[in-house]
Amino acid sequence: MFRDHPLSWIASHYLIQDESWVLWDREDNRRSWIAKTAPKPQTPRRSPTKRKTMLVVAFTCQPKRFSTSLLPQGHTVDADFMIKFLKDTRKRFRQLKSAPIAMREMLLQWDNARPHAAAVTGAYLDKSGLKRIPQSPYSPDLNLCDRYLFRKLKSGLKRGSLEGPSEVKSEMRRLINLITEEELLHELEKLRKHAGDVIQCQGHYPSNIH
Repeated sequence: MFRDHPLSWIASHYLIQDESWVLWDREDNRRSWIAKTAPKPQTPRRSPTKRKTMLVVAFTCQPKRFSTSLLPQGHTVDADFMIKFLKDTRKRFRQLKSAPIAMREMLLQWDNARPHAAAVTGAYLDKSGLKRIPQSPYSPDLNLCDRYLFRKLKSGLKRGSLEGPSEVKSEMRRLINLITEEELLHELEKLRKHAGDVIQCQGHYPSNIH
Protein backbone atom coordinates (compact mmCIF):
# COMPACT_ATOMS: atom_id res chain seq x y z
CA MET A 1 0.00 0.00 0.00
CA PHE A 2 2.71 2.51 0.99
CA ARG A 3 4.63 1.62 -2.15
CA ASP A 4 1.66 1.97 -4.50
CA HIS A 5 0.03 5.16 -3.17
CA PRO A 6 1.22 8.60 -1.98
CA LEU A 7 0.82 9.34 1.71
CA SER A 8 -1.87 11.99 1.05
CA TRP A 9 -4.07 9.39 -0.67
CA ILE A 10 -3.46 6.81 2.06
CA ALA A 11 -4.36 9.35 4.75
CA SER A 12 -7.77 9.84 3.14
CA HIS A 13 -8.58 6.33 1.88
CA TYR A 14 -6.92 3.99 4.37
CA LEU A 15 -9.67 2.85 6.78
CA ILE A 16 -8.04 1.66 9.99
CA GLN A 17 -10.27 -0.64 12.04
CA ASP A 18 -9.96 -2.66 15.23
CA GLU A 19 -11.57 -3.29 18.60
CA SER A 20 -10.29 -3.41 22.17
CA TRP A 21 -11.54 -3.75 25.74
CA VAL A 22 -11.79 -0.48 27.68
CA LEU A 23 -11.55 -0.71 31.48
CA TRP A 24 -13.54 1.83 33.48
CA ASP A 25 -14.40 2.43 37.16
CA ARG A 26 -10.78 1.65 38.02
CA GLU A 27 -10.05 1.07 41.69
CA ASP A 28 -6.83 3.11 41.50
CA ASN A 29 -8.96 6.12 40.51
CA ARG A 30 -11.07 5.83 43.67
CA ARG A 31 -8.49 7.20 46.11
CA SER A 32 -9.13 9.18 49.28
CA TRP A 33 -6.94 10.68 51.99
CA ILE A 34 -7.00 8.78 55.30
CA ALA A 35 -4.91 9.03 58.42
CA LYS A 36 -1.92 6.70 58.68
CA THR A 37 -3.35 5.13 61.84
CA ALA A 38 -6.83 4.61 60.37
CA PRO A 39 -7.81 1.09 59.29
CA LYS A 40 -7.63 0.38 55.59
CA PRO A 41 -11.11 0.78 54.05
CA GLN A 42 -12.65 -2.38 52.67
CA THR A 43 -13.53 -2.23 48.96
CA PRO A 44 -16.07 -4.73 47.68
CA ARG A 45 -14.59 -6.95 44.98
CA ARG A 46 -16.25 -6.39 41.61
CA SER A 47 -16.40 -8.62 38.60
CA PRO A 48 -14.00 -7.33 35.89
CA THR A 49 -16.60 -7.97 33.17
CA LYS A 50 -18.89 -5.44 34.85
CA ARG A 51 -16.18 -2.79 34.67
CA LYS A 52 -15.14 -3.06 31.05
CA THR A 53 -16.72 -2.49 27.69
CA MET A 54 -15.50 -3.18 24.17
CA LEU A 55 -14.70 -0.26 21.89
CA VAL A 56 -14.97 -0.74 18.12
CA VAL A 57 -13.45 1.96 15.95
CA ALA A 58 -12.73 2.78 12.31
CA PHE A 59 -11.02 5.98 11.15
CA THR A 60 -9.05 7.80 8.49
CA CYS A 61 -6.22 10.23 9.23
CA GLN A 62 -6.65 13.23 6.91
CA PRO A 63 -9.38 14.23 6.64
CA LYS A 64 -10.11 12.95 10.11
CA ARG A 65 -13.16 10.67 9.98
CA PHE A 66 -14.18 8.53 12.96
CA SER A 67 -16.79 5.84 13.48
CA THR A 68 -17.01 4.33 16.97
CA SER A 69 -19.27 2.02 18.93
CA LEU A 70 -19.26 0.83 22.54
CA LEU A 71 -20.83 -2.56 23.18
CA PRO A 72 -22.97 -3.29 26.25
CA GLN A 73 -20.95 -4.26 29.31
CA GLY A 74 -19.37 -7.68 29.08
CA HIS A 75 -20.42 -8.23 25.46
CA THR A 76 -17.92 -8.96 22.72
CA VAL A 77 -17.94 -8.54 18.95
CA ASP A 78 -19.44 -11.22 16.74
CA ALA A 79 -19.92 -11.34 12.97
CA ASP A 80 -23.45 -9.86 13.12
CA PHE A 81 -22.26 -6.88 15.16
CA MET A 82 -19.27 -6.35 12.88
CA ILE A 83 -21.50 -6.23 9.80
CA LYS A 84 -23.82 -3.76 11.52
CA PHE A 85 -20.83 -1.60 12.50
CA LEU A 86 -19.55 -1.58 8.92
CA LYS A 87 -23.00 -0.64 7.61
CA ASP A 88 -23.28 2.19 10.13
CA THR A 89 -19.77 3.39 9.22
CA ARG A 90 -20.62 3.28 5.53
CA LYS A 91 -23.71 5.42 6.11
CA ARG A 92 -21.92 7.83 8.44
CA PHE A 93 -19.00 8.46 6.10
CA ARG A 94 -21.25 8.83 3.07
CA GLN A 95 -23.37 11.47 4.83
CA LEU A 96 -20.51 13.61 6.15
CA LYS A 97 -20.93 17.29 5.30
CA SER A 98 -17.17 17.66 4.91
CA ALA A 99 -15.20 15.17 2.78
CA PRO A 100 -17.83 12.42 2.41
CA ILE A 101 -16.54 9.16 0.98
CA ALA A 102 -18.00 5.88 -0.21
CA MET A 103 -16.67 2.73 1.45
CA ARG A 104 -15.94 1.11 -1.92
CA GLU A 105 -13.31 3.84 -2.49
CA MET A 106 -11.41 2.85 0.64
CA LEU A 107 -8.85 0.25 1.70
CA LEU A 108 -9.84 -1.50 4.91
CA GLN A 109 -7.19 -2.81 7.28
CA TRP A 110 -8.49 -6.23 8.28
CA ASP A 111 -7.01 -8.81 10.64
CA ASN A 112 -7.98 -12.45 11.08
CA ALA A 113 -10.03 -12.09 14.27
CA ARG A 114 -13.00 -14.47 14.34
CA PRO A 115 -15.71 -11.84 13.57
CA HIS A 116 -13.57 -10.58 10.66
CA ALA A 117 -12.80 -14.03 9.26
CA ALA A 118 -16.42 -15.28 9.44
CA ALA A 119 -17.88 -16.30 6.09
CA VAL A 120 -20.90 -14.04 6.52
CA THR A 121 -18.64 -11.02 7.15
CA GLY A 122 -16.55 -11.81 4.08
CA ALA A 123 -19.69 -12.14 1.97
CA TYR A 124 -20.87 -8.71 3.10
CA LEU A 125 -17.50 -7.13 2.31
CA ASP A 126 -17.44 -8.73 -1.13
CA LYS A 127 -20.96 -7.52 -1.85
CA SER A 128 -20.20 -3.97 -0.70
CA GLY A 129 -17.03 -3.79 -2.81
CA LEU A 130 -14.86 -2.85 0.16
CA LYS A 131 -11.24 -3.77 -0.54
CA ARG A 132 -9.26 -5.31 2.31
CA ILE A 133 -5.61 -5.07 3.32
CA PRO A 134 -4.89 -8.25 5.32
CA GLN A 135 -2.98 -7.61 8.52
CA SER A 136 -0.31 -10.15 9.39
CA PRO A 137 -1.18 -12.27 12.45
CA TYR A 138 0.36 -11.20 15.76
CA SER A 139 1.46 -7.83 14.39
CA PRO A 140 -0.37 -5.09 16.35
CA ASP A 141 2.54 -2.76 15.60
CA LEU A 142 1.23 -2.57 12.01
CA ASN A 143 -2.17 -1.25 13.07
CA LEU A 144 -2.53 2.39 14.15
CA CYS A 145 -5.31 1.41 16.56
CA ASP A 146 -3.00 -0.80 18.60
CA ARG A 147 0.24 1.13 18.25
CA TYR A 148 -1.30 4.57 18.85
CA LEU A 149 -5.05 5.17 19.21
CA PHE A 150 -6.04 2.66 21.89
CA ARG A 151 -3.04 3.58 24.02
CA LYS A 152 -3.91 7.26 23.82
CA LEU A 153 -7.60 6.78 24.64
CA LYS A 154 -6.98 4.36 27.52
CA SER A 155 -4.34 6.67 28.96
CA GLY A 156 -6.90 9.50 28.92
CA LEU A 157 -9.54 7.36 30.60
CA LYS A 158 -7.16 6.44 33.44
CA ARG A 159 -7.00 10.06 34.57
CA GLY A 160 -10.60 10.20 35.75
CA SER A 161 -13.17 8.11 37.58
CA LEU A 162 -16.13 7.14 35.39
CA GLU A 163 -19.43 5.90 36.76
CA GLY A 164 -20.74 3.92 33.82
CA PRO A 165 -20.74 3.23 30.07
CA SER A 166 -22.55 6.49 29.28
CA GLU A 167 -19.74 8.49 30.89
CA VAL A 168 -17.17 6.32 29.10
CA LYS A 169 -18.87 7.13 25.80
CA SER A 170 -18.89 10.87 26.50
CA GLU A 171 -15.27 10.89 27.62
CA MET A 172 -14.23 8.80 24.62
CA ARG A 173 -15.90 11.29 22.29
CA ARG A 174 -14.12 14.18 24.03
CA LEU A 175 -10.72 12.49 23.77
CA ILE A 176 -11.22 11.71 20.06
CA ASN A 177 -12.24 15.32 19.39
CA LEU A 178 -8.91 16.44 20.87
CA ILE A 179 -6.91 14.39 18.36
CA THR A 180 -5.75 16.53 15.44
CA GLU A 181 -5.25 15.57 11.82
CA GLU A 182 -1.61 16.60 12.17
CA GLU A 183 -1.15 14.10 14.98
CA LEU A 184 -2.82 11.32 12.98
CA LEU A 185 -0.74 12.12 9.92
CA HIS A 186 2.43 12.07 12.01
CA GLU A 187 1.54 8.61 13.33
CA LEU A 188 0.78 7.41 9.81
CA GLU A 189 4.20 8.60 8.64
CA LYS A 190 5.81 6.70 11.54
CA LEU A 191 3.87 3.59 10.54
CA ARG A 192 5.06 3.93 6.93
CA LYS A 193 8.68 4.09 8.08
CA HIS A 194 8.21 1.13 10.42
CA ALA A 195 6.57 -0.96 7.70
CA GLY A 196 9.48 -0.16 5.40
CA ASP A 197 11.94 -1.30 8.08
CA VAL A 198 10.07 -4.58 8.50
CA ILE A 199 10.14 -5.18 4.72
CA GLN A 200 13.87 -4.42 4.61
CA CYS A 201 14.40 -7.01 7.33
CA GLN A 202 12.46 -9.52 5.20
CA GLY A 203 9.66 -9.82 7.72
CA HIS A 204 11.93 -10.03 10.78
CA TYR A 205 11.28 -7.18 13.14
CA PRO A 206 13.99 -4.55 13.47
CA SER A 207 15.57 -4.12 16.88
CA ASN A 208 14.25 -0.54 17.24
CA ILE A 209 10.46 -0.93 16.84
CA HIS A 210 8.95 2.53 16.29
